Amino acid sequence: MIFTYMIEYDGIDEYGCIEFCAKSKQEAKNLFREWCLIDKKMKVPIEPYSVKVIYDEYDAMEYGDNYANN
Repeated sequence: MIFTYMIEYDGIDEYGCIEFCAKSKQEAKNLFREWCLIDKKMKVPIEPYSVKVIYDEYDAMEYGDNYANN
């Protein structure tokens, strides 16, 4: 199943959170680390202070039966 994870962080930009679709919390954290390194050009990724599953209507439409409904 695919979940939408909202990851909250401090000190990268003015947004403070980002969402990733992943099969597990660990996969979402790995995607966040890659995002820090590649998109935000950080030398060392920061640790998020919160990682939680949320429901996203658009992700549910995209993944259909493979989307976990919390």
